[in-house]
Amino acid sequence: MTSLVRFACISDTHNEYDFPLPDADILLHSGDFTRNGTQGEVEIFLNWLKTLTQYRLKIIIVGNHESKRFHSRRQRRPKEINSAIEQLKSNVLLREQFGIVYLQDQSFTDPQ
Repeated sequence: MTSLVRFACISDTHNEYDFPLPDADILLHSGDFTRNGTQGEVEIFLNWLKTLTQYRLKIIIVGNHESKRFHSRRQRRPKEINSAIEQLKSNVLLREQFGIVYLQDQSFTDPQ
């Protein structure tokens, strides 16, 4: 018997998190959750994700606004990846405690 898994897919929220979310099992945010990819913006985003307990998993993929490939129009140079993005890559507790999974050049198999 096959069980259904419902996904809610969002992107390009750019620091705006006051909107209704659909019912689903898994939330996928496919990038540009910040405006400028700053440490503070990433932390606010993570805190918001932690409140979304209606989703079993929250899968996130960074967009160009969170990527080192993002160029500031004023600076014309690539920005550095901040430590909050690095934390997404390595913090196993985000998955274990909050169901937050960061994907970049990898796959993920849900143990459930």
